Amino acid sequence: MARRRTAAKKEKPARGTLHFSEEGTPLDENGNPLDPPLLLVGEIDRMNLLGVRKRRLLEMIEQEVLPASKATPEQEAALIRGRRLQGKQITFKGVYLVEPAALDSAEKHRKKVGFPEGGERPKRA
Repeated sequence: MARRRTAAKKEKPARGTLHFSEEGTPLDENGNPLDPPLLLVGEIDRMNLLGVRKRRLLEMIEQEVLPASKATPEQEAALIRGRRLQGKQITFKGVYLVEPAALDSAEKHRKKVGFPEGGERPKRA
């Protein structure tokens, strides 16, 4: 009987945490204050704050699981001036801004999927 090879388990990247300054302003991964104090979808993905990728974040916004608002042209201009956004990142859907407090509600909405860790799968007959 041939023995099955099992693939090596991939290491999950460590989940990021959002840090705040003493004034309560959110900080980016380099410790610089965010201006405006809202998070971009790309920043949530890059800092791995929810443990999902950019496509899933956009799906969560469309399903209204992750509350977000579209950036106004003035906000887009401020983000470009602050080098938080590049012109090529502005799509036809627009740029979404997420409140830092909305990450907690989105995290509570998510459910674990798959077989529970540590448990054994049932054997096939």
